[in-house]
Amino acid sequence: MDAQLIRAANRIVANYLLRNVEVMSEAADGDLMGALIFAAILQANVRPISNDPNLSKTYGQIDAVPPDEMRVPVSVNAIAESLKIPYETTRRHVNKMIKIGWCVKVGTRGVIVPAAVVASPAMLKAGMQQYGHLMHFLGQLREIGLLDQAG
Repeated sequence: MDAQLIRAANRIVANYLLRNVEVMSEAADGDLMGALIFAAILQANVRPISNDPNLSKTYGQIDAVPPDEMRVPVSVNAIAESLKIPYETTRRHVNKMIKIGWCVKVGTRGVIVPAAVVASPAMLKAGMQQYGHLMHFLGQLREIGLLDQAG
Protein backbone atom coordinates (compact mmCIF):
# COMPACT_ATOMS: atom_id res chain seq x y z
CA MET A 1 0.00 0.00 0.00
CA ASP A 2 1.43 3.38 -0.89
CA ALA A 3 2.15 6.13 1.64
CA GLN A 4 -0.24 8.61 0.01
CA LEU A 5 -3.17 6.21 0.43
CA ILE A 6 -2.22 5.55 4.04
CA ARG A 7 -2.10 9.30 4.81
CA ALA A 8 -5.46 9.86 3.14
CA ALA A 9 -6.99 6.97 5.05
CA ASN A 10 -5.60 8.30 8.35
CA ARG A 11 -7.18 11.72 7.70
CA ILE A 12 -10.52 10.06 6.95
CA VAL A 13 -10.31 7.92 10.09
CA ALA A 14 -9.45 10.95 12.24
CA ASN A 15 -12.44 12.86 10.84
CA TYR A 16 -14.74 9.89 11.47
CA LEU A 17 -13.50 9.51 15.03
CA LEU A 18 -13.93 13.21 15.81
CA ARG A 19 -17.47 13.33 14.35
CA ASN A 20 -18.49 10.40 16.57
CA VAL A 21 -16.84 11.93 19.63
CA GLU A 22 -18.86 15.07 18.91
CA VAL A 23 -22.10 13.03 18.79
CA MET A 24 -21.22 11.20 22.01
CA SER A 25 -20.31 14.39 23.82
CA GLU A 26 -23.54 16.07 22.73
CA ALA A 27 -25.61 13.10 23.93
CA ALA A 28 -23.84 13.37 27.32
CA ASP A 29 -24.47 17.11 27.71
CA GLY A 30 -20.86 17.94 26.90
CA ASP A 31 -19.30 15.42 29.30
CA LEU A 32 -16.89 13.63 26.98
CA MET A 33 -15.32 11.48 29.71
CA GLY A 34 -18.79 10.43 30.86
CA ALA A 35 -19.72 9.64 27.26
CA LEU A 36 -16.65 7.43 26.81
CA ILE A 37 -17.35 5.58 30.05
CA PHE A 38 -21.01 5.18 29.06
CA ALA A 39 -19.98 3.76 25.66
CA ALA A 40 -17.52 1.35 27.30
CA ILE A 41 -20.21 0.10 29.69
CA LEU A 42 -22.71 -0.32 26.88
CA GLN A 43 -20.22 -2.22 24.70
CA ALA A 44 -19.19 -4.49 27.57
CA ASN A 45 -22.86 -5.21 28.34
CA VAL A 46 -23.59 -6.41 24.81
CA ARG A 47 -20.22 -7.98 23.90
CA PRO A 48 -21.68 -11.54 23.82
CA ILE A 49 -24.38 -10.31 21.44
CA SER A 50 -21.85 -8.50 19.25
CA ASN A 51 -19.64 -11.59 19.12
CA ASP A 52 -22.49 -13.89 18.03
CA PRO A 53 -23.39 -13.43 14.33
CA ASN A 54 -26.97 -14.68 14.83
CA LEU A 55 -27.66 -12.47 17.85
CA SER A 56 -25.88 -9.57 16.19
CA LYS A 57 -28.22 -9.87 13.22
CA THR A 58 -31.30 -10.29 15.47
CA TYR A 59 -30.43 -7.12 17.37
CA GLY A 60 -28.95 -5.24 14.43
CA GLN A 61 -31.87 -2.95 13.67
CA ILE A 62 -32.14 0.42 15.40
CA ASP A 63 -35.41 -0.59 17.07
CA ALA A 64 -34.26 -4.10 18.10
CA VAL A 65 -32.74 -3.34 21.50
CA PRO A 66 -31.46 -6.35 23.46
CA PRO A 67 -33.38 -6.83 26.73
CA ASP A 68 -31.74 -6.17 30.08
CA GLU A 69 -31.62 -9.91 30.84
CA MET A 70 -29.16 -10.37 27.95
CA ARG A 71 -26.82 -7.63 29.13
CA VAL A 72 -23.68 -8.69 30.97
CA PRO A 73 -22.92 -6.47 33.98
CA VAL A 74 -19.45 -4.94 34.02
CA SER A 75 -17.49 -3.74 37.03
CA VAL A 76 -16.27 -0.19 37.44
CA ASN A 77 -12.74 -1.55 37.70
CA ALA A 78 -13.05 -3.41 34.37
CA ILE A 79 -14.24 -0.23 32.66
CA ALA A 80 -11.40 1.82 34.20
CA GLU A 81 -8.86 -0.75 33.04
CA SER A 82 -10.34 -0.98 29.54
CA LEU A 83 -10.12 2.79 29.08
CA LYS A 84 -6.78 3.14 30.91
CA ILE A 85 -8.22 5.81 33.21
CA PRO A 86 -8.16 6.05 37.00
CA TYR A 87 -10.62 3.93 38.93
CA GLU A 88 -11.80 6.92 40.98
CA THR A 89 -12.62 8.94 37.85
CA THR A 90 -14.59 6.02 36.48
CA ARG A 91 -16.38 5.43 39.78
CA ARG A 92 -17.49 9.08 40.01
CA HIS A 93 -18.87 9.04 36.48
CA VAL A 94 -20.63 5.70 36.96
CA ASN A 95 -22.22 6.91 40.20
CA LYS A 96 -23.44 10.03 38.38
CA MET A 97 -24.92 7.83 35.62
CA ILE A 98 -26.63 5.64 38.20
CA LYS A 99 -28.08 8.74 39.86
CA ILE A 100 -29.56 10.05 36.59
CA GLY A 101 -30.75 6.60 35.48
CA TRP A 102 -28.34 5.97 32.61
CA CYS A 103 -26.94 2.90 34.40
CA VAL A 104 -28.23 0.51 37.02
CA LYS A 105 -26.37 -1.69 39.47
CA VAL A 106 -26.95 -5.41 39.11
CA GLY A 107 -26.26 -6.74 42.59
CA THR A 108 -22.53 -6.95 43.17
CA ARG A 109 -21.79 -8.01 39.57
CA GLY A 110 -21.51 -4.52 38.09
CA VAL A 111 -23.60 -2.11 36.06
CA ILE A 112 -25.62 -2.19 32.87
CA VAL A 113 -27.09 0.42 30.59
CA PRO A 114 -30.79 -0.51 30.59
CA ALA A 115 -32.61 -1.17 27.32
CA ALA A 116 -34.95 1.73 28.10
CA VAL A 117 -31.99 4.13 28.02
CA VAL A 118 -30.67 2.68 24.76
CA ALA A 119 -34.16 3.01 23.21
CA SER A 120 -34.63 6.62 24.39
CA PRO A 121 -35.14 9.30 21.73
CA ALA A 122 -31.79 10.95 22.55
CA MET A 123 -29.88 7.69 22.14
CA LEU A 124 -31.75 6.77 18.96
CA LYS A 125 -30.89 10.20 17.54
CA ALA A 126 -27.22 9.73 18.45
CA GLY A 127 -27.25 6.25 16.92
CA MET A 128 -28.67 7.56 13.66
CA GLN A 129 -26.07 10.33 13.57
CA GLN A 130 -23.29 7.80 14.13
CA TYR A 131 -24.72 5.59 11.40
CA GLY A 132 -24.68 8.56 9.02
CA HIS A 133 -21.04 9.22 9.90
CA LEU A 134 -20.22 5.54 9.31
CA MET A 135 -21.80 5.59 5.84
CA HIS A 136 -19.91 8.78 4.99
CA PHE A 137 -16.67 7.22 6.32
CA LEU A 138 -17.12 4.08 4.22
CA GLY A 139 -17.93 6.20 1.16
CA GLN A 140 -14.73 8.20 1.62
CA LEU A 141 -12.66 5.03 1.97
CA ARG A 142 -14.29 3.68 -1.18
CA GLU A 143 -13.54 6.96 -3.03
CA ILE A 144 -9.82 6.69 -2.33
CA GLY A 145 -9.85 3.02 -3.34
CA LEU A 146 -9.02 1.63 0.09
CA LEU A 147 -11.97 -0.71 0.35
CA ASP A 148 -11.02 -2.23 -2.99
CA GLN A 149 -7.57 -3.10 -1.57
CA ALA A 150 -8.69 -4.34 1.86
CA GLY A 151 -8.39 -7.99 2.65
